[in-house]
Amino acid sequence: MSDRHLTAVRLLHRRDQADAWLRFGEPVAERLRGRSGIACFPPGRLFGYVDWRANDYGTIRWTFTVARTAAPGGAIETIPGVRPGAELLLRASGKAAVKRAFAYLDTIDATGIDPALVDPDHWRAAANRIAAREDPRPFDPLTHAAAMARRTFST
Repeated sequence: MSDRHLTAVRLLHRRDQADAWLRFGEPVAERLRGRSGIACFPPGRLFGYVDWRANDYGTIRWTFTVARTAAPGGAIETIPGVRPGAELLLRASGKAAVKRAFAYLDTIDATGIDPALVDPDHWRAAANRIAAREDPRPFDPLTHAAAMARRTFST
């Protein structure tokens, strides 16, 4: 696969100013240089991306995004730090929403299931609950298994 079909995610660390990092996802390549870098994903991969910025007065932006990389010509949305973009599955902005998303992600991690393998529809449903300032419905490993089976049969 050529590099032109990869989605690049910007990684960054500047103490007390900026942090942009992957919460989950398996890049096929990472290019790190000092305190910044790029993680590259092929089409169809899910990843969780945290982007935090601050100034002298405190946090000015804190987002958590779950996205799926698209095939060439596929529908994508512009996501800061992601080039050329990706299919947005969940976006939590602000302290309360990000903490709610992280707590939900912790429940998925506790099951031993890789969040990058969770069904995109599940992430969309969680996004809607978080946007409504509610906790997502509890993650159910049986529902996850059913979604994985459905994916296997539909391909």
